[in-house]
Amino acid sequence: MTDSPERYRQDVAGARPQPAYDPLGARIGGLIAHANGDLGIGYNSNIFSRASEPVGDSFSRISPSLRLSTDWGRHALSISGGAVFTRFFHQRDQDSDEYHVEAAGNAALGDDVSISPLIEYAREAQPRGSTGNRLTQGDPVYIRRFSASIGARYAGSAITAETLLVFRELRYEPVKIDGVSLSQGFRASNGFGGRGTLLYKVTPSASLLVQLVGDVARNPHDEFCCLRNAHGYALLGGIRLDSSGMIVGQAAIGYRKRYFEGSNTSSQGLTYDARIEWYPTALLTVRLTAEQQFRNSGIVAANTALVGTQSLSFDYELLRNLIVNVQGEHESDSYRRIDAHSDLETLSFSATYTPRRMIQCVASAKFRFNDTNRQTVVSSFNGFQGNLTLRFRL
Repeated sequence: MTDSPERYRQDVAGARPQPAYDPLGARIGGLIAHANGDLGIGYNSNIFSRASEPVGDSFSRISPSLRLSTDWGRHALSISGGAVFTRFFHQRDQDSDEYHVEAAGNAALGDDVSISPLIEYAREAQPRGSTGNRLTQGDPVYIRRFSASIGARYAGSAITAETLLVFRELRYEPVKIDGVSLSQGFRASNGFGGRGTLLYKVTPSASLLVQLVGDVARNPHDEFCCLRNAHGYALLGGIRLDSSGMIVGQAAIGYRKRYFEGSNTSSQGLTYDARIEWYPTALLTVRLTAEQQFRNSGIVAANTALVGTQSLSFDYELLRNLIVNVQGEHESDSYRRIDAHSDLETLSFSATYTPRRMIQCVASAKFRFNDTNRQTVVSSFNGFQGNLTLRFRL
């Protein structure tokens, strides 16, 4: 339940409006429509994220999307949806069809209070080599996710209070391996959680932060209830920097505890959550993120994984219509019940060129290096993926 906006500020490299190149959209009644159509090709050197005998293949990808939004000033409503269709040239059993729909809003109640509801539904193929998908064979792992949330914010002169309530339902489709369909019911969950944040302004540009997060998760299948049911909380304290300065964001550290019913893998200890942006020049944005959280495990014998992620990225505005991004990320996964852990290093590059409003060209490359202490349950692997995408925008 992290709060990770794409950008704290919308007037910096990587997010700065470019009136000469930004799409205008089309007005439909009281709504503005923005549509994208992506056509791409790519190559993945290790489709199954295997330690040995990797399989590589080229693929094509089509991704249409549509967003309808209002321009009502203090109130806002948006409805969006999209799909991703991936087709491999030779490994046709790895083809995937994904989609998502979302409705979000924001309503101002007076000068100090606002509420933000959100509802979404998605069908996604989990990436191989991720916490939720350690399979090195078989069909793609599909997850169907439904979630609904409502957030509220009070902004006073010295004190700001933020709350968020979330319900989430996860369901996994059966996976076919060597022609045999295997149930993934052990991964399913129904979860409810909340987060409360209190901020006290100590200077015009800095506020002290206290945050409490709690949640309850239940597996809907009786045969997995005792291993997968859990509840937990985290209490953090830190600082949030105002978004008008050269350095903005927040950093917090605290204590977490999570209890798993019918299991001796309950966990407690330090936790952290940081999202910082630095604007050293008008053309460069530096972003640092670091967080620790529990994620649903894709391994039957492990009810969950404690995941720590740290990333550093740079957005450089080489030209007004050419943005270069470089990002490095480290992720550590710890599966307590089976005494396994892994470390994933990722290095990514991308360049986005916008020759005109309706056309955008993107070239990207990603290198992944994963190491583990238990090859029998978590694969060590290296892999490369490159993509070229042509985007048509309205």
